Amino acid sequence: MKYCADIEQYAKQTGDPKLLGFAYYYAGETYYVLNEGEQLLKTITRAITYLDQAEQWDMVARAYNILAIAFLNRGNTPIALDYYLTGLGYCKKYKLANEENVINLNLGTLYLGNEQWNEAQRYFEKVSSDIKAYPKTPNYYGLMSCVAVCLGRCFMQREQNERVQAQLDYLDQVCWEHMQKIERLSAWEESHSARNVLSRSADLWIWTWRLWIFLMMCTGCADCCWRSTRKMSSGTSWRYWKN
Repeated sequence: MKYCADIEQYAKQTGDPKLLGFAYYYAGETYYVLNEGEQLLKTITRAITYLDQAEQWDMVARAYNILAIAFLNRGNTPIALDYYLTGLGYCKKYKLANEENVINLNLGTLYLGNEQWNEAQRYFEKVSSDIKAYPKTPNYYGLMSCVAVCLGRCFMQREQNERVQAQLDYLDQVCWEHMQKIERLSAWEESHSARNVLSRSADLWIWTWRLWIFLMMCTGCADCCWRSTRKMSSGTSWRYWKN
């Protein structure tokens, strides 16, 4: 926070809106980590004002993404949805591919958490389509692994077990080789557990939640997600991606 305060002071002295937006944005991220919700909302809102003036559109989109997550943490889904869609509007207008993928993934996760399977699937398939067109996308396999897990849950809830199996096969055949040894051990355990559940034609949602957490911890995803305090029926916390 000291560095953010120093940058803020210098930016005010020099009249630099870009630097002010930068200082407020990263102060807001720090407040999120510190779980200081009111300060988070105040500083991110300030950041948007200055980043917009400086035409830093990628950071504006990221700021709206963080605001959406913050309101989800407060249980206010309608406002969160509005902020996600606002951020998505900037992504489409200024062709911000990376930020668009992250927000689409979060939108899919929001709908998934609210049991709107068709709408969730639509967003996940959009992310999958966009990322597959650019295989050099940063953290390509991490994103694709998480999309596969989420799509698997959408299919599972509609008892489309063959499509769930296809997502498992994708994880095994495409993502496996890009995991480290310790990650492979965890992946094998989770995949083996899922296949046992599949063979019993039982409910798979417990497996998908465990595998979601695992994937966020491996293939470079751990620093790309924010926890939300929104509770699922299992009592565990949902997770959302930040940039």
